[in-house]
This record gives sequence, structure tokens and C-alpha cells, in this order.
Amino acid sequence: MAKEGFDLVFGGGGVGLMGEVATAVHKNGGKVLGIIPSFLRHLEPPLAISSQIVITESMNERKARMFAAADAFAVLPGGIGTLDEFAEALTGAQLQLHAKPIVLVNAKDYFAPLVQLIDHFIGHGFAGAGLKELFQVVQTVEEAISFLIAERARNAAQPAAYRNPPSGSPGLRRGHHLPRKNGGGKRYARVSVFLPRVRGRCRARI
Repeated sequence: MAKEGFDLVFGGGGVGLMGEVATAVHKNGGKVLGIIPSFLRHLEPPLAISSQIVITESMNERKARMFAAADAFAVLPGGIGTLDEFAEALTGAQLQLHAKPIVLVNAKDYFAPLVQLIDHFIGHGFAGAGLKELFQVVQTVEEAISFLIAERARNAAQPAAYRNPPSGSPGLRRGHHLPRKNGGGKRYARVSVFLPRVRGRCRARI
């Protein structure tokens, strides 16, 4: 992730898969932005190596700041918190509040029931078929990185006026927020990775 020029936005905790991903990004030269609510600091001690730690007053503020800071969203196997964050990112895309890429890392078919549930919504008329066009399902972390690289390149080829329309404008397409430039001119992006604070049985390598 870091080697391809992506920085990390995450929940700020130094435990479990969350801490492992942040540590890996940091060791490979990526910048890490951790955002954690004050009441969780005792349960999820902030990662000491983070380039920046932001303390919020509530979970809602934490999510809002993570969403605002990120240029794309990668969803790794997790629990109810991961599901909540994915649903909020997907709902925002559906309502055209953002057009940031969303990639679901379906390692070992972990998210197969979730994809089936979305098909269930569509089949019963509670969501349009276009909902599934708002996120990409891949099987590995490597495929997720490749997807984000392709989105970054596709976006970079678009005129500046297309890449940066006002948030919520009609007709937004996935990816227009992705490119950024650092001081050296190399394109990179901040990716918010949704993952658990506990160690699960379905692991994905960053």
C-alpha cells in the first residue's frame, strides 16, 4: 500500500488487525492518520507511530473525520463496526454525497453473505441495481491495491473541473477525489481502511 504511494486513514488504535496494518504502512514509508474517540483510548491505546493522532469527542465525529480525510475506502474482514462504516460509505455514494472508490476485500469469501444481502435488497426492490456499481469486490489485498491504482490513473486523466466538482453534485462518478500530490509531485491518496481491533480468523496481508 505505502510502496504504491498510498497513505492510511484508520481508527487510531494500536491493537489487532488495525494496529498491524498501520504499523506495516508506517514501516514502508507511508503516512498514517489515526482518528479515535476519547472514550476508546483506554480500550484501544493509540498507535504511537502514527504520523498524526486526532482525538474526537464521539464515534460519529470519528467517522465523519475519517470519511472527510480519505480519498478512497478499503473494507477488510471485520465485525459490526466494519459493517457500519461500509454501509455509511456506500449510502453516501448512493446519495451522491461523495464519489470516492469503495473496495470490499472478500478474502476467503468472508463478505459473500453481505453481497448476497445487497442482492436481496435489489431483488425485492429496496435498492436499485446501480447500487452494486458503487463498490468493487476483490478477493485479495493485492487486487484491492491494483483497483485503487487504476482508479487513481483514471481520475488523473480527467480534466481538473471533472476531478473536483462540489461534493454532492449530480452526476458524480466513483474516484474523482482520489488523486493528490505531495511536495515532490508524486501522486498519492489517503485510503481509509475499515478493519477490526481484534484478530480474526480471516486474515488479509497488507
